[in-house]
Amino acid sequence: MTTAKEVPWAAFSGDAVRAVLDASPVGILITDGEDRILWLNRALRRQLDVPWPEILGEEFQALPIERVEDSVGGREQYRIQSGIPDDEEILDASVTSVDDGAGGTLYTRFFIHHVGQGLRASLLEHLGFRRGTDPLSGVMDKDAIMRVLDSEISRTRRYANELSILLIKVSPDLKDVDADTAVIAAGRVLSDGMRWVDAAGRVSDTEFLLVLPETDAEGARVLADKLRERFSTEDAEHPALAASVAFASWRKGDDAMFMIDRARQRLSAGKG
Repeated sequence: MTTAKEVPWAAFSGDAVRAVLDASPVGILITDGEDRILWLNRALRRQLDVPWPEILGEEFQALPIERVEDSVGGREQYRIQSGIPDDEEILDASVTSVDDGAGGTLYTRFFIHHVGQGLRASLLEHLGFRRGTDPLSGVMDKDAIMRVLDSEISRTRRYANELSILLIKVSPDLKDVDADTAVIAAGRVLSDGMRWVDAAGRVSDTEFLLVLPETDAEGARVLADKLRERFSTEDAEHPALAASVAFASWRKGDDAMFMIDRARQRLSAGKG
């Protein structure tokens, strides 16, 4: 019988701990109670391209990232703007706090990096998921959005993450707005209202499907309410539209058609 060796924790401190954190592929940022930057690791320095060590002691707001207001699931979310709208990059942050031993608090953010829609689309195309675009609305066509939904369902089955969809049926709210104008306007509303992870497609003449990865029923309901309000508001970009919106969240055993049928039943019943 072998005897478990005592772990020399005393040796694993100071410079050794910092070296391990610095080598992590996950971005790590430590700030004090006044949000001053105390340290960030090599991965985050590369992602943000910040001067080192000059950035130390600066306020958190000095970092070249922008807080995304509609954060998902209580996590912090930040945008790295590249200057190309479709190629913006997103950082998801998990935040922890610890006592600094001197009556203060240290905050640690662990950042997960996500690529923007432009690079994501290129990667999907490289893998065989050619992104077909509906020529009128500018969002994905039916075949493309169904491939995305099938792919997300496979991922949900494997990793047990949340997944929801929205089914949206639009019509002109004013008599002088024709069907084509309504479809074009709907495409703009959906493109502007999506998060970076979402995908939208036109599945019939005036019906659209929005695929919402990492989104539970409550998150889908909130987004549905926002879209209804956006559709009903006329502005310089689009006319006011009447929109029926219903959601469905993935259940064990669901395939794409089960989810869409359930959303369509809610749509027909006038439920959100």
